[in-house]
Amino acid sequence: QVYDRWGELIFVASDFVPNNEAYGWDGTFRGKKQNNNVYTWLAEVQYIDARIVRETAAILADIGLAIGIAVVPNSDASMLELVDYE
Repeated sequence: QVYDRWGELIFVASDFVPNNEAYGWDGTFRGKKQNNNVYTWLAEVQYIDARIVRETAAILADIGLAIGIAVVPNSDASMLELVDYE
């Protein structure tokens, strides 16, 4: 999930395989490209051993440089990866 700085949910994806850029946020909300701003993401990751880990962070997104945001789990927790879809 990705929230804007006012707490409005602007993107959600679920039940997808990690590291698949097709499921990342494309920088739009209701069809409109969003401005550079602070966004908060929340990820709930279920690992192969059935552990479920919830992670959250606030980020400054430069929409002009990194069009998409994807949450990518790693061995410790989840981390944020900026993905350029262009």
